[in-house]
Amino acid sequence: MQKQRETCFRIRVSTYVIPVCVAMLLFALDPTAVSASPIYFAGTGNHYEHIVGSFRWDSATAAATNLTFEFNGTTHNGHLANIGSSAENQFLSDHVFASGEPSAWVGGTDGDTEGTWTWAGGPEAGQVFFIAGTGTVAGQFSNWAVGEPNNSGNEDALLFRGGGGWNDGRIGDGLHGYIVEFETAAVPEPSPLQLLMSLAVAGVLYRTTRTWRDRWNSK
Repeated sequence: MQKQRETCFRIRVSTYVIPVCVAMLLFALDPTAVSASPIYFAGTGNHYEHIVGSFRWDSATAAATNLTFEFNGTTHNGHLANIGSSAENQFLSDHVFASGEPSAWVGGTDGDTEGTWTWAGGPEAGQVFFIAGTGTVAGQFSNWAVGEPNNSGNEDALLFRGGGGWNDGRIGDGLHGYIVEFETAAVPEPSPLQLLMSLAVAGVLYRTTRTWRDRWNSK
């Protein structure tokens, strides 16, 4: 009977306590491990999410800044995605952009000066990345589709299309979703105190389990 009780106790520990402790430690080390959305990109350290729907570019810009994402105990407001490299562009195409959607707004615009494309929000706000007739600015990135941007009908906002190609679109066209970026790269790693607190809670769980075992054995 004693052996059966010990076996039962071991099963309880392995089934409940150990998974809980492991999950807590994983969360302290990497909260994204239990968060399916937004999606993390190691190349920038930021998180991204595709909001499906029908929005004007200016409405999408405002909506993105009102979205928040909790990461490592810090609340981050979003902004329309700024794309700074081919790797980031490919990541958005492969992992963030919703399949079946024709296009989504991102943060580029030439609304201030026709042909001079800048990022509208985030840390790159105001940064020029493309100038019509000149091309991509040194150190910046663009991925325009063939023949774009063409400013057909006063197109002043940047559309991200399936496959990662770019197109200019009319700000007032309320036909597209948008990709929001959360600047989580600057969030520090979990502190030693956070890890110690997780271990302390694990210790409490262990002691509680020991109490259960002692009570079981005393029966």
